[in-house]
Amino acid sequence: MSGDDVARALVGFARAESATQLLLGPTSRSRLRDLATGSVINRVIRLAGPIDVRVLPRPNPACSPCRPRPGAAARPQSRCPPLPRLAARPGRHGTVESGARALPELVADLRQVFGLDGAVVLVRTGPLWQPAAASGAVVPLRPDEATLTVELDRDAVLALRGPALTEEDNRLLGPYVTQLRLARERERLAAQASAAETLAHTDALHTALLDAVGQDLRAPLAAVRREAAALPTPEGTRIGGEAERMERMVANLLDLSRLRAGVIPVVLRPTAVGEVVAAAVASLPGEPAAVRAVLADGLPLVLADPGLLEGAVADVLAAAARPAVVDAGAVAGRVHVRVTAPRPAPGGPGLTVAQGFVEAMDGELTAEPAPGGGMAYVLDLVRAPG
Repeated sequence: MSGDDVARALVGFARAESATQLLLGPTSRSRLRDLATGSVINRVIRLAGPIDVRVLPRPNPACSPCRPRPGAAARPQSRCPPLPRLAARPGRHGTVESGARALPELVADLRQVFGLDGAVVLVRTGPLWQPAAASGAVVPLRPDEATLTVELDRDAVLALRGPALTEEDNRLLGPYVTQLRLARERERLAAQASAAETLAHTDALHTALLDAVGQDLRAPLAAVRREAAALPTPEGTRIGGEAERMERMVANLLDLSRLRAGVIPVVLRPTAVGEVVAAAVASLPGEPAAVRAVLADGLPLVLADPGLLEGAVADVLAAAARPAVVDAGAVAGRVHVRVTAPRPAPGGPGLTVAQGFVEAMDGELTAEPAPGGGMAYVLDLVRAPG
């Protein structure tokens, strides 16, 4: 039996078995402890109802019938009733301790209680089985080597080796299996908590490093852009444009790291796609004329953060090859903003940042071949209600 309340568990088992008597041994606890925590025997008597409860007396070594003289057998008297003869199997007992117990402790206890040669919890890792907790001299290393196996979860089994279990043993095995499953679940949750804590520390370190790098890069990039603006040549214009693009990339990376850390709030509200696309095109360095926006009138509003959406569209446009075309349309209750380029983008952090911004607004960024050739980058956004 398994339970937090010994008296209630005993009476419940007796009722389930339609028992008419409960035979209890004398307590080994002190009178003071019974007064402090309550007597199990008294609780059983109160809960038993019609079930007859008999309590055996404690043997008295000072009593002459209980203390035979040398060479003489004790004669039971009326005040010292004989103890009943109860059949018992060595190494067996009717109760499983409840509460949080470690997997190795449970396996060792189970093997000892049932007198087994070996007991093990096997966990499947790919095609192999690995022991998570084992006890005994002869431990099965695979389920097919065991006398009895019991499934604990999808990837773990309890494997036992030894004499066959009786019907009473199988009934007692059930609470052990329940405890083992709980222990497995506790270990799984503990592993998840440890992994989450490690990930949180890693994210914090990445954010700190990115902030430091961003601060160190901003000043030299601004200096490069100022020096390039002083050069009235095509080269100066190109260098200034590249420096401005790098500044934007650093700013977006910092924003993405802060967004994932929860520092930057995401405020979703109905947003006009046309206004966001126009602002994103205007923010591009170089020749904005190389990007053409084709947006139909009456386009539904999207539920988005305008600043994040502008940054996402600008990052996709900055990564796309020229000339690029931006169009948008409603598709099955959503709104798709499509950037079509003559060839795939070379990749880089720009698209990664754009994807992070879009996902923060419950959207999705995908790439697919364009119908007329080239590559299309689709921002799948939530349509605003109404």
